[in-house]
Amino acid sequence: MVASPIIVAYFVAWSIYRRSYFVNDIPAEKITHINYAFANISSDGRIAIGDPWADIKKPFQGDIGNQSLQGNFNQLIKLKEKYPHLRTLISVGGGTRSGKFSDIAVSDRSRSIFAASCVEFIQKYGFDGIDIDWEYPVSGGLPANSRRPEDKQNYVFLLKELRHQLDAVSDKNYLLTAAAGATTRTISNMDLPGMIPYLDWINVMTYDFHGGWRATTGHNAPLYKNDGEAVSDIAPSFIKSKYNCDAAIQAYLAVGVPSKKILLGLPLYGRGWQGVTNIDQDGFSQSASSQLPTGTWENGVFDYDHLKKSYIPSYNRYWDNESKVPFLYNPLTAIWISYVLAMSSLERRISICLFETI
Repeated sequence: MVASPIIVAYFVAWSIYRRSYFVNDIPAEKITHINYAFANISSDGRIAIGDPWADIKKPFQGDIGNQSLQGNFNQLIKLKEKYPHLRTLISVGGGTRSGKFSDIAVSDRSRSIFAASCVEFIQKYGFDGIDIDWEYPVSGGLPANSRRPEDKQNYVFLLKELRHQLDAVSDKNYLLTAAAGATTRTISNMDLPGMIPYLDWINVMTYDFHGGWRATTGHNAPLYKNDGEAVSDIAPSFIKSKYNCDAAIQAYLAVGVPSKKILLGLPLYGRGWQGVTNIDQDGFSQSASSQLPTGTWENGVFDYDHLKKSYIPSYNRYWDNESKVPFLYNPLTAIWISYVLAMSSLERRISICLFETI
């Protein structure tokens, strides 16, 4: 018997601003869970609202002026009323709000305080669980983040306390998940066998393997390695062999994470380079300018809708048969873009193929 698929989408609070993408734009009929990104951690070690205006204050059509809860949180509640199958989780941390995880995971008391605040938060705002997005234990993440060697074991203790307090709520089975890195270093800095008993699943961040921080073009989320990828001092061989979805998933399996608790992350945005004048391999794994091309909202990053309207129709489209992903290249503009075919039958076939290898 095949289990029903779990399809999780991250909805970021800031999408309601310049992007004008709202909760009621989410194709909820196509997904099973929404992770709302991101809650913060307060100075006293409790979960905290990430963006008060977007999260709980912004009025939307149908809201009553004096109602206690507005904003995206209320919109998510309404969305679940329309789609009863849907579940929502609050995601804590992320790339810019992980600075205090090491401190709240360090002691029994700090873990208990944080976990209790999480239970209170999800009950107050109508969420069905917690997603911990600690970027990253032990090393990595923003320079100002707190970190310590004990993070690896303390993360297990933190999840254990969260699971304990969530399970102590008698009226509901709350979910506990984690977003976790896909590179060799981030995987080695987690005690995955210790973590997994407390988690419903892990959202593996199998994307951002390549981007404008490297001076050569490469795939954002390659399913498999490409033996034609260049190797150099700045792009050593382990990047070619390990920076792909298959290698990451195999690393999780190798330490005992069951396949049913692994979710593959797919990016709905592209990453691009300019100054790609060498047409060998259709611009793949070629030198690029350090100046990134103008993206949708930030240089070098392209929202999928932007790609679909402005780039896919006019650029040469290629298929990497080794990595099993598409890319765009225009030799005239010397711009090269890695992307994923969002919501297409081809992407679904790729996902099924990878699931079968798991």
